[in-house]
Amino acid sequence: MIIRNAHVFRDGRFQDLDVEYDGNGIRRLGPGLTGGPAIDAAGRYLYAGFIDCHIHGAFGHSFCKGNYGNYAQASEHDLRDLLAQLPRYGVTSCMPTICGTTADQRLAAGMLRHIRRDVVGCDPFQLHYEGPYLSPRQLNALATTPWMRRDPSIQDTLDMCDGDLSDVALISIAPELPGAIEWIRWCTAQGVKTEIGYTQADSATVRAAADAGLTQTTHFYNGFRPMHHRLNGPQTACLLDDRISCQMTLDNFHVASDWVQIAIRLKGLKRIYGLTDMVALSGLPEGEHEIAGYGKVRIDGERITSFDGTILGANIVFNQMMRCARDRVGLSMEQVGSIFTENPADCLSIADRGRIEPGRRSDLVIMDRDYRVLTTIIKGQVYYQA
Repeated sequence: MIIRNAHVFRDGRFQDLDVEYDGNGIRRLGPGLTGGPAIDAAGRYLYAGFIDCHIHGAFGHSFCKGNYGNYAQASEHDLRDLLAQLPRYGVTSCMPTICGTTADQRLAAGMLRHIRRDVVGCDPFQLHYEGPYLSPRQLNALATTPWMRRDPSIQDTLDMCDGDLSDVALISIAPELPGAIEWIRWCTAQGVKTEIGYTQADSATVRAAADAGLTQTTHFYNGFRPMHHRLNGPQTACLLDDRISCQMTLDNFHVASDWVQIAIRLKGLKRIYGLTDMVALSGLPEGEHEIAGYGKVRIDGERITSFDGTILGANIVFNQMMRCARDRVGLSMEQVGSIFTENPADCLSIADRGRIEPGRRSDLVIMDRDYRVLTTIIKGQVYYQA
């Protein structure tokens, strides 16, 4: 199959190319390709299928049952339903972000590995553990949740991953915790990337963590001790250290637009990548909700907050987050394309998808100028058609 007449996002810019693909991957790129049936994109925009590297759940489903007490379901049926819906928003791959007790995390990992064998829809191809190695001083309302506050240890990490690190992409860490630097060094040696988050570390500790192999942040700015001009804190260290790439929530609420621009200017565009941070509560009606095991939660448009105002996640799907990045943060379409398509693959060393180039998976998304998803293609097959 050939896609013609599309503005193809590749290498940070839109190019007028044809893209040939089949079920095994992208085969050729170039103008005027011939040799088979074709899809006419009619001047729309073609992106590599989106990778959401930070998503806890959505639409009442959670990747790990411990996240929201008895509200969020995490049965195999629920997870399959969630993964089936995500391609409507252009997401063809995700890194399920799982929090909970060691037993909950181990159960979630096993379930996702089983589903992955015959998944229909978004591919949960790698795992992301946000916690439990977080600073209780930075957790705010979440500090009452014991499973968010464990000190790092090799055995605990092996237990929560069921002894298998081969598909674990990211684990978050507050590097000031006891044993954290040694743990980061061990994770790096296992091929697992570590990300700093929910931290009050000073800049020297952040640099020591980067020396040990830490390369990422968890939703940068959020979960970090606020900046102050008399403190060399974690945010300034992350901004100044070229070894660290930054996840960012670009809705102009989690992070205000000027702070996004500061990060881009200091880090360079290639070290910034986007995410949704959607949670099981995403998609609930507006108003207050009593969530078993969590208390009162408020849904106010695109904002999900706890009773004390703590941000609990985004109520924005992936393509809407791209629109926010352009229309609210003020990024160009080229910047948005980089941050949400190629940069996640590059920053997280993903080599088989996330870019439109020969040999990568034939996961593709056709959108209009306002980021409405028109067609989602997964492994060469049209999965969703608006």
